[in-house]
Amino acid sequence: MAATLLERLGRDFFRDAPAAPDTALPFASVYLVENEWALELANKTVHGVLHLGWVPDEERGGYRGEMAVWVKPNGLAGKAYMGAIKPFRYTIVYPALMRAFERRWREASAG
Repeated sequence: MAATLLERLGRDFFRDAPAAPDTALPFASVYLVENEWALELANKTVHGVLHLGWVPDEERGGYRGEMAVWVKPNGLAGKAYMGAIKPFRYTIVYPALMRAFERRWREASAG
């Protein structure tokens, strides 16, 4: 299995970023700053990075959440798995993740 970003870059690379909250998600936090959060997942099937951020929304005022996902399948099993779940990722998983992160982020910001 390929090394994770944290293993490749080392904690010192992210030394100025505060610790991220623990989540029930299977991701490891790479870094968390005021308006963005990067998380990583690496296993035998896939290596993925999830990036969440608040960006200015000039049309509506304030900010809106944006999410970017980078996924690299590992081997044939990873390619088959990613192909099988692709429709579910875009219609169910990613929208639900965004809603959950937005809710938690707003709660943490209000607290």
